[in-house]
Amino acid sequence: MITEADVKTLSKTFLTKEDFKKISKTFVTKTEFQQEIRGLRGDIAEIRTDMSDMKEMIQGLIISVDGFTKSTSEVKVEQAAMGMQLTRHEKWHHKTAGKLKMKLEY
Repeated sequence: MITEADVKTLSKTFLTKEDFKKISKTFVTKTEFQQEIRGLRGDIAEIRTDMSDMKEMIQGLIISVDGFTKSTSEVKVEQAAMGMQLTRHEKWHHKTAGKLKMKLEY
């Protein structure tokens, strides 16, 4: 047989009607839950669209960086060629100055 002490112990362990009424206000209904899910699906669709836009932007940036890298490489090659040409011209000047018995001053 259940004693009064058992009832007190059980009432501490399980929810009472009052306890349930207090916490039931925090539960959502099925309709509220479905509305929240619809809202989240809309948010996810928006995020996907944003990510697609970002992918396009990143692709454009990659193309721009590739173009910049190519032009930089071309400038380096051109500068190397100009440096060699300058060295060759200096040698010619020194040869000419030597034949004319002139001293070049810098």
